[in-house]
Amino acid sequence: MIALLAIAGFFALITLQNTILAQKQYDTYQQMAVVAKAGGHQEQELGRITEVNLDGKSHIAAVVQDRIRSGDDLRNHSHVYIHLNGKRQFVYISSGKDGNWGFVGRAWNVGTVGVKQGIIYAVIYWALVALLLVWSARDDRHLKSEINALADNIHRVRYDHHAHPLLVPPSSRVYPLAYQIQGLEGDVTHWRRKLTVRSERFVQLVDHLPQGVMLINGQRQVTIVNTAMATLLGHEISRQRHPYVDDIQTFALSRMIEHTARDGESRHEEIQIQDGTVDVDATTVAIRKGPDELQVLVILYDVTFMRKVEQMQSDFVQNVSHELKTPVTAIAGFAETLLAGAKDDPEALDNFLHIIQSESQRLSQLIQDTLALSRVGESNDHIEKVTIAPLVQNALNSIQQPIADRKLHVNVELDADLALETNKSKLSQIVRNLVNNAVFYNKDGGTLSIVGVRTNGGIRLQVSDTGVGIADDEQQRIFERFYRVDKARSRNSGGTGLGLAIVSELVEALGGSIHLASQLGVGSTFTVALPNATPTK
Repeated sequence: MIALLAIAGFFALITLQNTILAQKQYDTYQQMAVVAKAGGHQEQELGRITEVNLDGKSHIAAVVQDRIRSGDDLRNHSHVYIHLNGKRQFVYISSGKDGNWGFVGRAWNVGTVGVKQGIIYAVIYWALVALLLVWSARDDRHLKSEINALADNIHRVRYDHHAHPLLVPPSSRVYPLAYQIQGLEGDVTHWRRKLTVRSERFVQLVDHLPQGVMLINGQRQVTIVNTAMATLLGHEISRQRHPYVDDIQTFALSRMIEHTARDGESRHEEIQIQDGTVDVDATTVAIRKGPDELQVLVILYDVTFMRKVEQMQSDFVQNVSHELKTPVTAIAGFAETLLAGAKDDPEALDNFLHIIQSESQRLSQLIQDTLALSRVGESNDHIEKVTIAPLVQNALNSIQQPIADRKLHVNVELDADLALETNKSKLSQIVRNLVNNAVFYNKDGGTLSIVGVRTNGGIRLQVSDTGVGIADDEQQRIFERFYRVDKARSRNSGGTGLGLAIVSELVEALGGSIHLASQLGVGSTFTVALPNATPTK
């Protein structure tokens, strides 16, 4: 650009100089015409200037007339340019009473007047232009270097790197830009720190949610995941971006994700994961991130416990209905038989009344156990010091007749001062149910052992029998409600199938633990460990 301007300027200067020389030539010839007019015109050569009668028949006069071509009087013109012998000539026309005269000379321009000076000026001009070009190139290189440095700093700021220090004087053309970039770096750093803090808080919040959370971007990669999701899926999940199919192996859940990612519609289903062992309430939510990317938020809520509770409630209702139906049916049946005429037979009447009484007692016991089981979770914070020996003795006294009928040997090993800070009512139920269980499932002539010892911060109570024992595959289910190892014998002995379930839940309510050691045909030992509780005031 500078070179083009220099060339244009050079030709502009030449044009200007030619214009000045032409004006100077005009003024010079005008003065000569005034002098010649005062002394009289005559054709003559005045140095390089020729005075010519333009009204004559000379060659110059003909050329001038031909140059004008208008046919007008020559007095209408002050000067013209003509060509003679291939050279451009200047003709000043002087008109007066003595006719038209012309002063002819070589036209002045840079090429004809002051050639040496013109060359010198041209050299000086182009030298200055060359210096200007060198300075401009150097300035351009320096400016380009500063712009590249600023561009590099912008790139570093964009990708979260510290900008390089750049010294730019206030006189520099890029100083305002450098100043703004420096301020921009500070602002971007500040907002990135705030964004990082918010992001960390959000991740911590999501990570502490009980629901499983996973965010999948448009490339089907996991961008956010929490600990609960890893727990529900049953394996560790990388916090780095990776395909979600590496973690989700359940077809139903993968199908929900793909449908939401394809259709942009949220879905909600209850599915099973981990080979059907975990029930989850699954929701996939479509989240748009810009016009071209659709993210999928996966939320899993563990409902396994709720479904188990519902199943337990259903089983409990069915079991209670079944257990209540048996004694009620027996009572109703024998009552109808008596009303049909059996009451007239003294022996049948006595036998049926005993059966009705037995079934009524069994029905009453079932109702009491069911009510006791329903009250296990009720709040009862009354804590007191309870001596163990009287509780054991009361439990044995209540079943003295069955013990005597079956000729059981009772062995009690308890310190007289063995006591526990706990809820007396719940502990009494635990002892009574364990002792009853050991009596009813013992063999005739067997042994019932009750041993209590003091432990660090509580007691350990063991109740053993030498009865039928429990098989290994049934020991895990012995504490389930209405579960019986020998169902026929349980009913015959008056058992309801709720005693051990009551014991298990009462022990858990008191903060203790219960353990069973049993061998089929040898006997069973129930060990209960209970801690001391803080007495209420």
